[in-house]
Amino acid sequence: MPIKSDVTQQITKLITAADWFQGLPEEAINRLVNAAKLDTFSTNRPLYLIGTEANNVFGILSGNVEISISSYNGEEFTICDEGAGYWLGEFTLANDSPRILNVVAQEETQAVVIPKSVLNAIGDEFPLIYRNLFKNQTHRFIRLYQLFGYMIFYPLESRLALIALSLVETHGVSQDNHILIKTKLSQADLSKRTLGSRQSVNQILRRWSVEDIFVKSPTGYIINDLDALKLKLSSPIDSEFLPGV
Repeated sequence: MPIKSDVTQQITKLITAADWFQGLPEEAINRLVNAAKLDTFSTNRPLYLIGTEANNVFGILSGNVEISISSYNGEEFTICDEGAGYWLGEFTLANDSPRILNVVAQEETQAVVIPKSVLNAIGDEFPLIYRNLFKNQTHRFIRLYQLFGYMIFYPLESRLALIALSLVETHGVSQDNHILIKTKLSQADLSKRTLGSRQSVNQILRRWSVEDIFVKSPTGYIINDLDALKLKLSSPIDSEFLPGV
């Protein structure tokens, strides 16, 4: 048996761990690995943008991406951040429609790229892929509807608390008696993510800082009282359904 290169080993590990490919026979996994390429995306480089041709799916090996939607007049709403182990681009498998999301690297990001044609061919032989995708998409849509429900119906402080808690999921690092959120998101970025004015978001962040709940730090933000932050939600929410699609 040939010895796999380091890159091939990394690609294989990512593919075999993916929810999309669980239960596939070794033959199918090997075909995916052989068709996959590893690409590096520098900070702010798009993996793809809305309206572009959809020929590939992507698995994040390292780094972090921002997933967003945008309008024709330039308005943008960030849905979530995702990191290693996350797979993108599944909508391309259903038809030839262009991309419906923007996915942009927030830092240097390595991604495994698999051609749509390969996945469709394997899916025709092993329909289990589509059952896996259906289950995965159902979970993602539940989380997405939860996010949009908050954006539409809840006050700004609750929306900001939801986004802050989602950042714990993607960027949080426990340190002693607090949680460090390692992110370069500015207060203006948080305003965009909550659909609130920058002035209003800044007022809430200042109040949270005085209450020692959520404080700005040189490397991001610090959560000193996670329970107090959760109380800002205005409604109970299962952490399983924090933003992320």
